[in-house]
Amino acid sequence: MNELTEKQFNRQVIYNGKIIKVVKDEVVLPNNEHAFREVAYHNGGACAAVVDGDGIYFVKQFRYPFNDIVIELPAGKLEKGENPDLTIIRELAEEIGVVPKKIEKVGIMYSSPGFTNEIIHLYFVNEFEFTKTNPDEDEFLEIIKINKVKAYEMIKEGKIVDGKTICCLLQIKERIL
Repeated sequence: MNELTEKQFNRQVIYNGKIIKVVKDEVVLPNNEHAFREVAYHNGGACAAVVDGDGIYFVKQFRYPFNDIVIELPAGKLEKGENPDLTIIRELAEEIGVVPKKIEKVGIMYSSPGFTNEIIHLYFVNEFEFTKTNPDEDEFLEIIKINKVKAYEMIKEGKIVDGKTICCLLQIKERIL
């Protein structure tokens, strides 16, 4: 066993829901001691920075776990086995009414590697056409366009705190500013 690797030898499924599956694994640590790991399995997501001139499109939406309205880049979860490129194309049309002429993948992020396997695929879009929005029936959003420089200031000021948004904007900062 690698000096950093843990080996799972027992698993208990705690919860199997629509969005996540939670398991409790018993593992052997590199020092041969035993420990437990609770893991939330998730299909992953896709997020895109849509840049239009000197602005970037965001959505504001209520996020229940924080009981707060959060400013985020448009994003959505992957369906099981779905190509993330198709996910972001679908989500951009649904959430902000944008059909990309091309998409560029700029990276991935692990949303919280201490307890979930969720991977969020990050995209950059600057060539697109507008269409009608079509949010999910349980999705309530406000579309806003923020000046590029102001968006990065809002991160520093703690007004944009969403991890996937910050990571995506970091990936494209040099090319848009």
